[in-house]
Amino acid sequence: MVTITASIEQNDDIFTIDISEDLTFDDFKAYLTAESGIEPKDQIIVLSGKEVNAEGSKTLKEIGFGDQEFIVVKKKSSSSPASSLGSGSLFEADQLGKQAEFFRQNILNNPAVRQQLTSTNPTLERYLDDPVTFKRYFLETLQHYQNQYDNNSSNAEELRRLETDPDNPDNQRRILEIINENNIEENMRHALDITPESFASVTMLYINVEVNGYPIKAFVDSGAQSTIINTALAERCNLTRLIDKRFRGVAQGVGQSEILGRVHSAPLKIENAFIPCSFTVLDTHVDMLLGLDMLKRHQANIDLKHNVLRIAEIETPFLPEAEIPKTSFNPSAFAPTVEEIESGVSFGKRQRSSESAVQAVFKRDSGSSNISDLSSASTNSSGSVHPSQSVFNFSDEKITNLMNLGFSREEVIKALKQANGNSEIAASILFH
Repeated sequence: MVTITASIEQNDDIFTIDISEDLTFDDFKAYLTAESGIEPKDQIIVLSGKEVNAEGSKTLKEIGFGDQEFIVVKKKSSSSPASSLGSGSLFEADQLGKQAEFFRQNILNNPAVRQQLTSTNPTLERYLDDPVTFKRYFLETLQHYQNQYDNNSSNAEELRRLETDPDNPDNQRRILEIINENNIEENMRHALDITPESFASVTMLYINVEVNGYPIKAFVDSGAQSTIINTALAERCNLTRLIDKRFRGVAQGVGQSEILGRVHSAPLKIENAFIPCSFTVLDTHVDMLLGLDMLKRHQANIDLKHNVLRIAEIETPFLPEAEIPKTSFNPSAFAPTVEEIESGVSFGKRQRSSESAVQAVFKRDSGSSNISDLSSASTNSSGSVHPSQSVFNFSDEKITNLMNLGFSREEVIKALKQANGNSEIAASILFH
């Protein structure tokens, strides 16, 4: 079912109908006759600024009618034949302006229609009392639906052409592609109307903490298995002397990353309280990540409603985006913007990095992410430590692909060494 708002030009009547999109165009015109008194042969139906010239046997869906459409029903006359509009021609600006004001007045004078329209489109309510802003909104909306109509018409035309030879395997594949594209487009339009906030970037969860008096903005990640600290920060916090190198090993997941050891306990200051915390020391670009081990140990509660973290009877707010370091892990930096989505930019054409090494390594739900048995895999029976050995031999293709992102050969090779040859992690390192 689709909802269509129709305006009858000759008597200034306006009404909303719920109708099946599988209804044929002839049956739809007959339905309009009952509402408007205009015979089907005398009807001129204008959709998105264009006269609809379609075969009567076609369905509304095939013609391009969607949900929440607005149409104008005009009556043919000898002095103003249908051909005067010209097939596919747009209304003149002054005609559209008059139509916008006519539409606005009808909504204002019809409380039932106003309630129905504003309930499905709350934005409309803000413009109704101002004819200038309403006209601008009306024209922008009309242009949007006209573009949508053009795209649908193009797909419908191609679909009809392909269906002339439905047994052709290439045609079958393309038909499935068109159907899938239309479904995705409809799903996205629905999401933009119902949950537009889902297209905005999400700020990651950071809190202010201190270790040995050194202030840190820590990344809170309940999907990470272990709490980590990078080597540079461990040095600044004077924790290097506490690193137990018997726990050296390799963190495996998407690529590999060397674990330098473990700090078994250090005082972590959150607000005015200190709680004991253990750290896995990892050479990574994230300063500190508070993982599930610590969150569960202290029975933490990530309260997104109030935007706070409650842990060990302490409450601390999550940092606003402006206070998060720009060099910190930020997956939204590579996500498409709403403007790019609405303008049709392909998701595949954007260069995205994978998650950081830490994220990829410690995700519990990845199925393949694990931390090597640090105590047994990295030590022999005598307790000596054998750090993992790496042989760096990168293919020219891998180096070239990363250089094409705008980095020098030296930068690419350095990043590949840090990522142990994994291209995706190397790309993440380069972009950070």
